[in-house]
Amino acid sequence: MILNEARLAAALPAYELGSQLGRGAFGVVLAGRHRELGRDVAIKVLPIGEGRMAEARLLALLDHPHVVRVFDAVTVDDLHLIVMELLPGGTLTHRAAGISTEAVCAVGLAVAAALACAHQNGVLHRDIKPENILFDRSGLLKVTDFGIAKLVEGAAADASASAVIGTPRYMAPEQLLAGRLSAATDLYSLATMLYELSTGKPPYGAGLPAPSLIAHHLNVLPPPPVGVPARISQVLMRALAKEPAARQPSAHAFAVELAHAAVVELGPGWLARSGLAVRLDDEVRAAADGHPFPHQAARAPYQAARAPHQSRSQPPPPYPVSRPGRRAVVGLASVLVVGVAGLLFILLRNGGDGGDSGRRLAGGGVPDQRSTAPPSTSITAQPPARVGSRNAPELLSTPLAAHTAAVWTVKISPRGDLMATGGDDQVVLLWDVSDPTSPRDLGTRAITHLGRVEDVAFAPDGRTLAVAGEETLRLWDISNPVSPRALGAPLTGYAGLMYSVAFAPGGRLLAAAGSGQAMVLWDVADRARPRLVTRLDGHTASVTFAPDGRTAASGDGTRAVLWDVTAGSSVRATAELPSVAAGWVYAIAFSPDGRTVATAGDARTVQLWDITTPTEPTRLGAPLADHSATVPAVAFSPDGRTLATGSDDGTVLLWDVTDRTAPSRLGEPLTSQSGFSAVAFSPDGHMLATAGGDRLVRLWGLG
Repeated sequence: MILNEARLAAALPAYELGSQLGRGAFGVVLAGRHRELGRDVAIKVLPIGEGRMAEARLLALLDHPHVVRVFDAVTVDDLHLIVMELLPGGTLTHRAAGISTEAVCAVGLAVAAALACAHQNGVLHRDIKPENILFDRSGLLKVTDFGIAKLVEGAAADASASAVIGTPRYMAPEQLLAGRLSAATDLYSLATMLYELSTGKPPYGAGLPAPSLIAHHLNVLPPPPVGVPARISQVLMRALAKEPAARQPSAHAFAVELAHAAVVELGPGWLARSGLAVRLDDEVRAAADGHPFPHQAARAPYQAARAPHQSRSQPPPPYPVSRPGRRAVVGLASVLVVGVAGLLFILLRNGGDGGDSGRRLAGGGVPDQRSTAPPSTSITAQPPARVGSRNAPELLSTPLAAHTAAVWTVKISPRGDLMATGGDDQVVLLWDVSDPTSPRDLGTRAITHLGRVEDVAFAPDGRTLAVAGEETLRLWDISNPVSPRALGAPLTGYAGLMYSVAFAPGGRLLAAAGSGQAMVLWDVADRARPRLVTRLDGHTASVTFAPDGRTAASGDGTRAVLWDVTAGSSVRATAELPSVAAGWVYAIAFSPDGRTVATAGDARTVQLWDITTPTEPTRLGAPLADHSATVPAVAFSPDGRTLATGSDDGTVLLWDVTDRTAPSRLGEPLTSQSGFSAVAFSPDGHMLATAGGDRLVRLWGLG
């Protein structure tokens, strides 16, 4: 572009024109100064073209301290002139070397705040990357270059892309495929940028050839960022999920998660130590400072008959809840072909992945401003068809891969519509499994934990979840599982790690066990103020209650112990169940009729016990010895006919225990490349959930 300075000066008589600051594919940026106000500005000069003034119009919608401001816009002859604030502090790219974790998190909060403002005004940025993050003279971060941003009707900020546009290294899968875009699209780019700032390289490395870059973004889960604290890594990895639905539901939610993770990992005062000035709303600021922030409005109660995170008055999310039909699959295939073909052409033409040089993809034509109707999100009221059998279980869906580390516990709610999972990534995930063929991550990451999550337990009414682990035991109100909230402070009265937790059938008594105690009991009638009932010394890996609530069982070292819990604080042991070969008892379960107990552990066996008379337990047959490693998981089906056992040998075995004295194997083992640490039946007995060291949760149909 050749500029006529006299013509530009005539078009902007209030400004003195200065030197050229930069030049790009779409125009030139000049320095300028307002004659009367003495304000330094940047003047973007663009050739006339359809949509070229869109950036000025979009920026005029946004009033936020972390968004670059626009002061004026003029069209003269064949040029568009946009007068914006001057940002002499340079780009984020120039500050990336040696950036601290505190500063990376501060950048994340600032950019997320800017995106939240944009999304609330119906604007998607679509090109978040270090080159588009600049700083003003005081060091305040600004999100810039809304030149390829998309304005969509309404505040939902989701739209269908009609062109592949953006910078490939930072583009979300749906953006690469010219698919349906949403706020989650910008979050993927933001997480990619923060990953790169933290590690010095993007999630998939630099300089990948175009086909490999596409394949990685679409199909390969990046490794957790090396050297990044676990909770912060978890926030980034969630935002890098392939499915938009698995990412944070909004830029604000991302900011709250990141702020909470940062204060836990980096300690109080981390934001001040970052060296960056950040303008945050009250809730994000409270999370960054480690203070609770009260929610201003209650959300609609969870109802399993429809998408749990969606009230009837809310617009549906930009992703399908149920499986698409054949027509939808054909449509998706068409999008894949067109999107990937177009992307390959552009990438190969530009010669790379659009890396450090900041090269941008620009598809032909103007982005379509029309928003197509989103697919239906209602969950069918009809029960899903039965799949599999006890002898031949079948996967009901693809394995659930939202966790970023080993999963230690999986539990299903008493109603059977909600599932909770937790493990080494220090977070509990909640899943809608009302249709187990289409399980959905409900998106909340509020239930975080200091240290590994060892176990969770639903209260009998399904409204409270107990979470136990390395550091704390805490109760959560999950009446609305999309917005769980902590109930009071963590429970007290125990010492050491907590390995297991269980509610009594009546819901008033809570038991937990771990290193340093055989069992601890609380009265949780007031969920916000639990009262310690008693504490028994020992070293216990598991605890559970009999169906009648009168007896508890704990795996205490090399034995299981039955306890009479009917007399309040006067808990007494009624019997001991010794382990085979003096192995530690890691798992214990009552049969639904309360007459049988199964114990398992590092003796690699499972033993059934007749406890019809709790004071005189007797062995039922020989130990089940088909596993070749520790057995940390055991569960009875609701009808009592099937026993599931999970082992570190990478198998789950199903047993017919109709005759408790002579159990028999059912079908082939369920297998995994890593060990299984948790098994759980659904209340109707038609589904088995398994989880373990491979980070995956699997749902199996049992007919």
